[in-house]
This record gives sequence, C-alpha cells and structure tokens, in this order.
Amino acid sequence: MDLSESTGPATKTARLGDKSDSRSSRMLMNFVEEVKRKKPKPKNYRFHYEWESEFLFTMSNGKCTCLICHATVAISKKSNLRRHFTTMHKQFIVDYPENSSARAMKVVELKSIFPSSTLMDDCANMRMSPTKSPTPTSTADYFNFYPQVTLREMSG
Repeated sequence: MDLSESTGPATKTARLGDKSDSRSSRMLMNFVEEVKRKKPKPKNYRFHYEWESEFLFTMSNGKCTCLICHATVAISKKSNLRRHFTTMHKQFIVDYPENSSARAMKVVELKSIFPSSTLMDDCANMRMSPTKSPTPTSTADYFNFYPQVTLREMSG
C-alpha cells in the first residue's frame, strides 16, 4: 500500500513525522557544523631565518633566542621578536642600521660566539645548581667540576 494513495489520520501523522524528523536532523546537522566552525585551529608559528639579521634572533633548542641578551621568546611570532628587539636593544638599532654591512658582520660575530656562550652558561648552571652533589661521583663529573685538571694530575 502506497502512502500517497491512502487517506486518513495515520497518513497525516506519518507525513508530519517525516517533516519533524527531517527538521530535527537538519537542526542537528546545523549544530554540528556550528561546533566545527567554532573549533579553534592550532597555530603553527615557525621561525624565519631572515629574522636573524632583522631582529637578531636565532632558533636554539626549539625556542627563539636573542643573540644579544640570550633572552628567549615563547612564541616565534614576528611581532614578539620585533617588540623585544625595539624595546630592549634601541642602541643597537642606532649603531647598526638595518641592511648595513656593519650589521651583517655583527650578526655573524654574535652567531659565532652564541653556541660557546650558551655552553658556558649551561656548565655554570650545572656547577651552581643546588640539586647537584658538591662532589663528583664519576670521572665525567670530575671533569665537569674541575675542567682544568689533567689526566697526569689525576694519576699522580
């Protein structure tokens, strides 16, 4: 029996049920789409290497680190790097104008001493750390605590 041919109250209910079901499913779909739209997209900020000469920052251990003062910036956004550079290093901007050869040479110089200076900072922090034991427990620790000692002095 075809519903379009039959008449009576059962047919009207079936038709209304179909409309309300489709309406509720449309409302549900609209709600799901709205929730999908409101979901924030994850932002992937990445370091651009032209910022090394522009703002004197480099990428070190996954963080943007200033080549001048070794401060780190949490999120590598251009505006964050610019803000740090213009507020903390105003004199550098005056002494070394952007796109000058003096600035390019200074960037190369700062980058060349950057890895050794951070290594020295790490060693100093390791020696000064209150959680580390004051006496060396192994040969490697001995050299970390007393780097000026040679093997000849240890054996004799």
